[in-house]
Amino acid sequence: GSEFGPSFDVLSDYFDETILEDISKLQFSWTKNLWRNYKIEFPSYCSSDTPQHQCTGSCTFLDLAHKKGSFAAYIDTFGDEVVIAAFNTLGNDDQYKALGALCENGLSIGDQMESASPADISFWPIHPNLERIWMIKKLSSTFQNESWPETGTSLATDTTASGECYGHGPYDLLPYGDIYGSMDNLADKNNNLTNKGLYNLMDPMNSDLPYVYDDFSLKHCQHYDIDFGTWLPSQRR
Repeated sequence: GSEFGPSFDVLSDYFDETILEDISKLQFSWTKNLWRNYKIEFPSYCSSDTPQHQCTGSCTFLDLAHKKGSFAAYIDTFGDEVVIAAFNTLGNDDQYKALGALCENGLSIGDQMESASPADISFWPIHPNLERIWMIKKLSSTFQNESWPETGTSLATDTTASGECYGHGPYDLLPYGDIYGSMDNLADKNNNLTNKGLYNLMDPMNSDLPYVYDDFSLKHCQHYDIDFGTWLPSQRR
């Protein structure tokens, strides 16, 4: 049996290993976006001695979708054409069983999910290195595209009147403003930053940024023959 419990094993009756691997990679976002759209619920409490595969969610309205013969609201949430096509080859009853298995598996996403990330100790070595690599990309001018679409930023489409999940867009407001105390314009000081505003503020070429990393070598990556330092002009290494 899989680490997710017997319900997850049902999927092997319907999909080959390639599709199963794709589903496992998409499980995080699929579960999250179903929850945002009120299509999956989880127990408010499980005792510490409850086996993981018994502390599970359940998909709201899955029985109703079965009766109507349409699971598009669940299947399309995968957002992956290959996985969606694989599900659509199944009959109504098999789709019901496969989706039910996914809804009721004992997957534990963990503390690295979104705003809870800092509660996981592994957050702290991961994110500074991601920021450092992002700065390398900025300093080396190797980003091919930094556009930030105003729509279609989330698979969750039922959360606002505009059909967007607020907080993902470039001009959605953050709960803070002048984080560095460096904004000269009083209006800017008193206004919250947008996502895009924070992104621009973090640019290592921005003179208002109070720091940049003094070392871009990431020596642990050199063990795998990846040397990010070579991306930079010599005066910036």
